[in-house]
Amino acid sequence: MGDVDRLCLHGETVSAASFAALPRLAALAPACAQALELASAIVPCTFGTRRESLLAGCPNEVDRLRELVDQRLRTRPADYNRLFGDLLALAGQYHWSASMGDFTDDFYAVSCPDCEAEVTIAVGDYGSYAAIRDWDQGDTERRPLRPAQPEKLRRPKA
Repeated sequence: MGDVDRLCLHGETVSAASFAALPRLAALAPACAQALELASAIVPCTFGTRRESLLAGCPNEVDRLRELVDQRLRTRPADYNRLFGDLLALAGQYHWSASMGDFTDDFYAVSCPDCEAEVTIAVGDYGSYAAIRDWDQGDTERRPLRPAQPEKLRRPKA
């Protein structure tokens, strides 16, 4: 059994010892990727539990870990998606961290903000595009996804 399994069993189950280890892991994290990974794995396990109060005892460590994960994300690492989920959890966004799923290969159904048509967003092995999905014809009118500046995006209609 490795160190990860002792402090974060099955990637979901933690104990008071897990939280007690956070200060030491946070101290090691700047120089040790494994310490950062383990500390980042512990924090999301607080979602939906009464253990959130255990994090209150180490706010500086959580802030430092969040900074370190954010710095690591800026290097575009191979494990970007996992680290992004860790960043969400470290920022207190446990729900989004837990529901994030695997953004490397998935489909999402959204409504077009202009015409309210159901649009499929594909990301992954099948490509990265938006399309109208037809039951018989598959994805029609495919359009590639393009980066956008957040300040230029419109709010969706309520």
